[in-house]
Amino acid sequence: MEVDALGIGRAARHGRDQQGQPQLAAEEGGRQIDVLIHPQSLVHAMVESADGAVTAQLSANDMRLPIAHALAWPERLVDVSPPLDLTTLPALTFEAPDRDRFPALDLARAALRAGGEMPAVLSAANEVAVAAFLDGRCSFPAVAATVSETLDAWSARNRPLADKDQALAADAEARRLAADTLMKYPAPVRGSEIRC
Repeated sequence: MEVDALGIGRAARHGRDQQGQPQLAAEEGGRQIDVLIHPQSLVHAMVESADGAVTAQLSANDMRLPIAHALAWPERLVDVSPPLDLTTLPALTFEAPDRDRFPALDLARAALRAGGEMPAVLSAANEVAVAAFLDGRCSFPAVAATVSETLDAWSARNRPLADKDQALAADAEARRLAADTLMKYPAPVRGSEIRC
């Protein structure tokens, strides 16, 4: 069974900064973002409005449409995903994540709270560690450990993010830090890998 972690934004609820502009959930350190586990992987995002209504984005259980939506915003791309037949969908269920089983959620929240370069550092370290896991070069627990250690190493030099070039430079350096960190974790013995 595939499990999707689903982010729920409440950007419209608390809504506006001091100049009256909409406040993004990430700009508030992630305080307005909740995460749910959605085993059917059909609901990719939900936003709760100030009146309590929840708008959901549903599509096939892959990430093509959510990624296309993010890349093309505010436009919409055509024929990205097959249409859903709502009459054949399974029941949609949601549950709170087990924070012990998903330790990277707390790391992501900490990176959002820290702001600046930290979200880019988290993303870079995660990509390096996940690639190592998928290649059999580290155990599953080493993924979150590598991300955590990379964030810790970066925290003293974290700076407010000024532009894309700074984010890309942080990404490149964080990838090197994560690769170095991975070196201390031995490759798992064949057949002993922890799988989710």
